[in-house]
Amino acid sequence: DKVLRVMLGSNVVSLDTSQAVDASSFEVINDCMEGLLQLSPNGKIIPGIAESYEVSPDGKTYTFHLRDAKWSNGDAVTADDFVFAWRRHCASANMYAFIMGKGVACIKNADEVMQGADPSTLGVAAPDPKTFIVELTAPVPFFPSLMAFPSFFPINEKFYNSLEKDTYGMTPDTYLYNGAFEITSYLPGSPNIQLKKNPMY
Repeated sequence: DKVLRVMLGSNVVSLDTSQAVDASSFEVINDCMEGLLQLSPNGKIIPGIAESYEVSPDGKTYTFHLRDAKWSNGDAVTADDFVFAWRRHCASANMYAFIMGKGVACIKNADEVMQGADPSTLGVAAPDPKTFIVELTAPVPFFPSLMAFPSFFPINEKFYNSLEKDTYGMTPDTYLYNGAFEITSYLPGSPNIQLKKNPMY
């Protein structure tokens, strides 16, 4: 019947990339969302939403060029979606916000934003809808591989702002997808979650 059943190690607690901290939640988020880059089964970095990227000679500036991609509501996925999501995640100062700071990704001003500075000072920019620029404080050789981690996935700001406070990712209707699947049945902490193909992917 073209149905695949997968047993997760635990219940899916959250689909919000700024709230999820467990492997099962990350697994489902990865099924439904796509970041700038992906990792192939053998660990090779391959294109995701970014079809290509360049690194500055000093290794501290990454410029990503986005392919044509759609959210599940038909909106285009843009560089601003990454700017919004990264600023939000960093400002949330949740358990995985540290990944953006000096200890891992070294994104400019990430530590200051986690401590309460204006999120707009984070070293990310969208000069146009298809270009996303990241400034680092030091070269990070493994930075491209981090782009496959949910903390670096995009969020559609217009959709997010249309929701009631603290409801993003709580139900299938309060989540927007840019990956291979979309969720048809889910409640936070539920042992059962159902997905179907995302026709926009």
